[in-house]
Amino acid sequence: MFEDRVVNNLLLLYLIDKTNEIGNMEDNLKVQKMVFLAQKDLIKRRLKAFAYNFFRWDQGPFSADLNNDLVKLARNDFLRWESWNNKMYLTKDGKGLLDACKEAFEENEVFLRSIDAIIGKFAEVEPEAIKNEVYGMRLMVPIIRKQMVIREIPHRQLILFRPSMKRMRREFKISDDWLATLEVAFDEEAVATVRKAYRDAKEGNVHGASI
Repeated sequence: MFEDRVVNNLLLLYLIDKTNEIGNMEDNLKVQKMVFLAQKDLIKRRLKAFAYNFFRWDQGPFSADLNNDLVKLARNDFLRWESWNNKMYLTKDGKGLLDACKEAFEENEVFLRSIDAIIGKFAEVEPEAIKNEVYGMRLMVPIIRKQMVIREIPHRQLILFRPSMKRMRREFKISDDWLATLEVAFDEEAVATVRKAYRDAKEGNVHGASI
């Protein structure tokens, strides 16, 4: 659902920015584990915010959709990902978007408690240390319905479902107007089209400036 994609992207920006205020969001490994832990805690509280499927992969829980969202946020210039500098951080546009959504965050404060708790615990922790802690966690593995330590779960096994509202009591809500605005903002093709139109208009190429 596009609502899930919008909320996922917005909360990713929030988590990365708040982590950098306290510590350092070094890389994909760290953000993957922090989102996994936040989503797991939210589901335990029957709250739907982050909505990713996580599988047991080479370095523990991994979501391909989360990875793709990070790449798209970087391409849309909301996020910078500098491996050489060991840093993932928001751009001016990314911070501006978060500021514009301040009211939405205030209205969904109950969901941020779980995310803020994970940020407070792990913002200053090295990615490898977070990975090792997650590896030692025990959980009920979906589908096979068996309690296992994560490091012992077979590769490619689904270990955390994208939550369904059937089992949740509340979900992170954004107004319809903001949903429509953010859907465009997070859409890579739409952003590229708007930027091309802007460049064409700025250069006086009005025939090419169509949206």
